[in-house]
Amino acid sequence: MEVLVVDFKKMEEKEKEALHVLKQDLSKWLNTVIKIQITPENFLTSLDTGVILCQLATRIQTAAAATLAANKATPPLLKRATTSFKAATGAAKRPDLPKPINDICKLVPMGELHCNTSASKGSFQARDNTANFIAWCRDLGLKESVLFESEGLVLHRDEKRVILTLLAVARVGGDLGLATPKLVEMEKEIEREEKEEVKKVVVSRGDHEILNILHQCSCSCKLHAILQGPGKFHITMPSGKTMTVYIRVLHNQVMVRVGGGWDTLDHLLLKYDPCRMTNPSSLSKDIISRRTASAKRGSVHLGTSSKLAPLRVRQASPCPSRSLGRATGESGGMRKWESTPSLYSRQKKKT
Repeated sequence: MEVLVVDFKKMEEKEKEALHVLKQDLSKWLNTVIKIQITPENFLTSLDTGVILCQLATRIQTAAAATLAANKATPPLLKRATTSFKAATGAAKRPDLPKPINDICKLVPMGELHCNTSASKGSFQARDNTANFIAWCRDLGLKESVLFESEGLVLHRDEKRVILTLLAVARVGGDLGLATPKLVEMEKEIEREEKEEVKKVVVSRGDHEILNILHQCSCSCKLHAILQGPGKFHITMPSGKTMTVYIRVLHNQVMVRVGGGWDTLDHLLLKYDPCRMTNPSSLSKDIISRRTASAKRGSVHLGTSSKLAPLRVRQASPCPSRSLGRATGESGGMRKWESTPSLYSRQKKKT
């Protein structure tokens, strides 16, 4: 077993950077959908009374009612959702069923959402507003694994779960024609790519710039990646762990789609690549600066797409799998560490 020493303060900083990117994207989305002014810095303090969340629910109700009216369908009043949105969109496969958009709209609870607009921070009214929004999300059909609890928002205890809930609501809003966060747009882009067969992938000079940075690995068994499609990679970490990821750029950060969530490339590699655990650096800044320099030299066209040009990495002989020690002790402010799954790829179920 290989024992590593990791600076947990640096790990915490990278985690905060990853959360900041998600909050920045959601803040811009909320500002667009309900015409308010939220920033990543005041994200939780703006939401913790529950008033803005209730306004968001009302905005989605309005969009659903307008869509149903345009399609001449009657919305339900207080009907508890019993199916998911993915199940609802399955109607597209059966011509005898109503249009999928109508099915989606009918899943939106249309009853009046009680909200105390004068609620103060930390008060019972703030908890009541937040609980009403969570109940509405539950009626909407969102899974318990993505829903936060009232105390988690009011007391700022569970920022990550608040972000997961808002992303789930944003996906519903997007299905109804509302604006969506860039993260949701990238998810839909990835879903489309998964359905298409990639016949040819062109590797540019900019891709090799990224490749050089990713290969700054000094482990005996180095990180290896295999290109599977545009922006899609199968990565073998030095520990032997393998994963399939999608790489995109969002707000000057290189984001990685892992499982059902998002993480920054910096944070992901910091957890799984031993040599970067002890010598962390900002890969996103290096990658974006090198790609920008390459674009100025005319070697790669960045354009406006959020997609990173694909990498092609030569496959090497597999390394023997080895595990890393989980945190077991301290030494001069440092602790032993075992890599753990991405914070944003896990959707922990409530017990």
